[in-house]
Amino acid sequence: MSRLEGDWQRAYDHSDRGLELSPRDARLLGTRAVLECEMGEIALCEAHLELLLETWRLSWTQTFSYAATFPAVVIPVVARITGVANRLDTAQEAAEAVLSSPAMVPLQALTVRTGLALMAVQRGDIVAAEKQYAALESQRGTMLPGWIANVDHLLGLLSQTMNNPDQAVTHFEDALAFCRNAGYRPELAWTCHDYADVLIPRSGPGDQARVLSLLEEALSISRELGMRPLMERVVALKEDTASLPAKLPAYPDGLSEREVEVLRLIALGRSNQAIAEELVLSLRTVAHHVTSILNKTNSSNRTEAAAYASRHRLVSLEED
Repeated sequence: MSRLEGDWQRAYDHSDRGLELSPRDARLLGTRAVLECEMGEIALCEAHLELLLETWRLSWTQTFSYAATFPAVVIPVVARITGVANRLDTAQEAAEAVLSSPAMVPLQALTVRTGLALMAVQRGDIVAAEKQYAALESQRGTMLPGWIANVDHLLGLLSQTMNNPDQAVTHFEDALAFCRNAGYRPELAWTCHDYADVLIPRSGPGDQARVLSLLEEALSISRELGMRPLMERVVALKEDTASLPAKLPAYPDGLSEREVEVLRLIALGRSNQAIAEELVLSLRTVAHHVTSILNKTNSSNRTEAAAYASRHRLVSLEED
């Protein structure tokens, strides 16, 4: 609870006492790993994560899956904070171990589904996102048992992955209200960041002003609480918005200004990495734009999208 409220010192004090009494408790190790990660202490986070994985593997039997619950959700949470998804296969293995165990209880299943949902988001896996959305939708308005406070925040991320920004907006509004009411400031800051990330490519009426407001709130909270990884993410996202025009021209099939910029670079044969570097965007944001472009232009691949751009005079293919 101290971590959810952003009272880091009290969270560290409780964590220290707990780990002194029970240094191999999977819950304590998972909470400490996330706490260190939020503060940007990545080496300490990794050390506790390694202990968590060791605890799981030492305690695993075919009929007991309790310890596996925590790697299944902590690893995706850490990947979400750091942007480094190098252990998702391990998290997937832990999740499957829990879900296949006859000793699993409903609370474990809900915790593991939190991890699976985050993995779907980080992988950009639309099918997996739809599956986890269906599994978690009934929990709207409640608190998750894992390390993300609110179900609606997670449903918003899943909706974004499913290329449904309007649905994502509804969930993020509910998540903001939940976090403010509960006083969960770190989660509120992350919700503001993720909500802004949805609105930037949507580019609807009033979205630009809303993006700036959300990012300012996220930056204010993360600076006050010393959440270095989130601060860096917010600053980078603010830079992404700097080139957005105040009034957006109309483009065919509902394409946004940013999507047209990405489409022009697709038509010039640029890779996602090259587009990210040229437009100063994250790879995840570029991948989201590309998927949205293919859907809006009814294109099966990048070649068809390039042809669409040429047909609608959105780009000159001789341009370099």
